[in-house]
Amino acid sequence: MSQFLIALSVWLHALGTVILIGHYLLLALIYLPALHKTQTNISGPILSEISKRSRPWMYASLLIFIVTGTYLMLIDPGYLGFMDFGNLWGILMLVKHILVLGMIAIGFWFNAMGPGHRTAPHHHDENDELLSAVYYIRVPENSGDLILHTAGKSISIHPQEGKLVLFAPALLHEVTTNLSAELRLSVAVNIGPVEGY
Repeated sequence: MSQFLIALSVWLHALGTVILIGHYLLLALIYLPALHKTQTNISGPILSEISKRSRPWMYASLLIFIVTGTYLMLIDPGYLGFMDFGNLWGILMLVKHILVLGMIAIGFWFNAMGPGHRTAPHHHDENDELLSAVYYIRVPENSGDLILHTAGKSISIHPQEGKLVLFAPALLHEVTTNLSAELRLSVAVNIGPVEGY
């Protein structure tokens, strides 16, 4: 029976990995590049729908990780005990768990905005994030401003490399056209969720 449990746990753990990591790879390598070539006014709602539909799968894979990972850890001979990192296995498990927790805590994506591109007005309307943010990595001159729309007025924020801007996820926002001849790079972040599923 124990060999069956080990095999089942390894298989389920691998399945959870495929679902979680596969989702992020598909998003980065297929969905975002394809949507980048579509009309800017439809890519926001499509990404929102992808996020809503993928969320139950992400939470299911995390539950599988917790159950099977705990079981596999406890039966592994390399496991020395809770918070004991006295061997290479313990250190690798610590690094792995820090990376997984980072992926859980922060949903992030890279934005590469080419010349002539803009981001249409949108908000993060799933009502489950606590905070949205953007961190600017590379900002050529005239590569577009972040516009926040609130209470009948618009606030224009000029991006600067190394600048972090935090705002409420429900706030309508957009990025003006990149008028430079270069690529602008930023990382967008939604931190949450507010409520559990």
